[in-house]
Amino acid sequence: RIFANQAAAAIVSAAHQRELSFLADHDPLTRLLNRRAFVARLDAEVARAIRYKRSFGLVICDLDGFKGLNDRLGHPAGDEALLVFSRILEAALRKGDEAFRIGGDELALVLAEAGEEQAREVVKRITDDGSGPPASFGIASCPEHARDSQALFRLADEALYDAKRTGGGLQ
Repeated sequence: RIFANQAAAAIVSAAHQRELSFLADHDPLTRLLNRRAFVARLDAEVARAIRYKRSFGLVICDLDGFKGLNDRLGHPAGDEALLVFSRILEAALRKGDEAFRIGGDELALVLAEAGEEQAREVVKRITDDGSGPPASFGIASCPEHARDSQALFRLADEALYDAKRTGGGLQ
């Protein structure tokens, strides 16, 4: 019995350790990669794109009216909207692309070997789904729009806010 208890405790401990390791790079709600992983991937992709003369796309998106949704229906409804939207993002991605929750209702997509046109195609797959909450998107690509991660992020974020100012959608 003592051995069985120790073995059970070891199994539970190993499961907890795996979960803690997973959460170091993943958001606990959506299970998408988190901001820490995003920053590392973005820096690596910029370096790779510059070194090998390749492109990649960055999409920043957030849910339209998210604060109002939380205020009207409560945070569980907001969480559910994030979960639904996260699954839609994952389904729209190609192999090698990744989705990140970088804060609140803001998410990012790093699209390997993609320029602006391919990024727009991914966004179209997301918006054509129709089952998710309304969202706005901003796109920038490296090296076409910027050659460093901070400038690339700033441009995609500015495009997102331009889209929001003009009624949502894609900019």
